[in-house]
Amino acid sequence: MINGYLDPASGGMIVSMVAAGAAGAGVAAKTMMSKMRFKKRAEELADDEDSATTDAAEVVDEPTQ
Repeated sequence: MINGYLDPASGGMIVSMVAAGAAGAGVAAKTMMSKMRFKKRAEELADDEDSATTDAAEVVDEPTQ
């Protein structure tokens, strides 16, 4: 049983709200993925810098003849 009436303007508004919600969710997901990728790259760069520093320290610590 239908207890209400939706005129064409109400239907259009509901479709607009659903589309806006989907677009907002897409932007939020894209932003979160971007932040996760940036954090992963920053960690990888930090690891690379640590290994480069360790390699340089090992070369300096070798005795000269």
